[in-house]
Order: sequence, then structure tokens, then C-alpha cells
Amino acid sequence: MRPDKFTYTLILSSPTSFPGEIESEQFLLTHAWPDFRSGDYEMDPNSRYSRNFFALVFREKELLAENEKKSNLPHYGFVGDYFAVFLSLYFGKRFDNLGFHLDHGHYRLPNLQAVRPRKSGQALPFTPTPRKDLSIPLRLDKATLLVPILEKIFAEVKRDIGNDSLHCDLDLAFTAGRFTSKLCSYTTPTQSLRF
Repeated sequence: MRPDKFTYTLILSSPTSFPGEIESEQFLLTHAWPDFRSGDYEMDPNSRYSRNFFALVFREKELLAENEKKSNLPHYGFVGDYFAVFLSLYFGKRFDNLGFHLDHGHYRLPNLQAVRPRKSGQALPFTPTPRKDLSIPLRLDKATLLVPILEKIFAEVKRDIGNDSLHCDLDLAFTAGRFTSKLCSYTTPTQSLRF
């Protein structure tokens, strides 16, 4: 009955609704539905309190018992950070990494802070309107171009990093993307992004 210690679940959130899910050999990004007792969160995209939740599930490469005892437990919180940044860049919408629900075979509580109302429900990172420049549909299952990039995040999780230039490119994209995703987080009516 104990959870698999090589399977991890992170919780992501966005004020924008995204139907569908993304699945590959490396990960599953699907919906984490609130139940009737989690009334602090609204699914209505026009609400200033709107929040949608997603479960990001992935596996670590299994280690031999003697190797597992020799090493410190890795922390894979960066996976949620990378996903939040790259999803924000791709869709032009805000995504947040709320932390782990399942980590190293232990259940965790993700960030449960109450949702603060948005200052502007009309700012583009929060609306249900697609980016004007690319017209990318706001559906997770339509983000097929993003999947190869997201899969590269798991090279470190699988412990088979061999190509440093690829890893550096991914870090560079993440670093640049954090700036844009932070703009999506702190946009006010006078600073709304023009996608």
C-alpha cells in the first residue's frame, strides 16, 4: 500500500483553464481536480480568484540498493520550476509550481496558501484568450511542439546527462524564460503583456 518511491507528483496551477493533458514516455501532465470542500478555488476563468490545478507525474531511474544508500536523496523541485516557466512561455499564461504531493515515497503538502485576487482579470496572462502572435490553442493536448523540450528536463532525473551543450541550452532558455514568466506573475493593468 506504500507509494512507489521512484514516482513523483508535483502540483502546478494556472489562473487559465487548459482542457486536455500532455503525456509522453517521460511524464504525465493532467488535471488535479478540487473537490466540493476546496471552495476557495473557482474554475470560472472570469473570476479574480480563478485557479486550475495540474498534477505532473514522472519517475526516477531505479537504483541498486547499495547505490541508493551511498548517495543523498536528490531534490527534483526544479522539474516543476522548468515546467512552469516553459508552459508560461509557450502559452503566454501564468503557471505556478506549488510543490510536491508525492516525493521519495512520502506524501507532501504542496503550497496551500489562499489564492490572492488578481489586480486585473483582463491582463493577458490571466485571460482565456490565446496569444495573438501564434494563436496557440489553450489546450494541453495541443502542445505537441513543447513535448520534446519538456522531455529534455528529465535527463538529470534519469541520470544520463551526456551532452553538456544541450543541458546548457536548456538552462539558458529557462533563465531567459523566468524573466518572462515573472512578468506573467506580476502584471498590473498598466503593464499587461502584448502577446
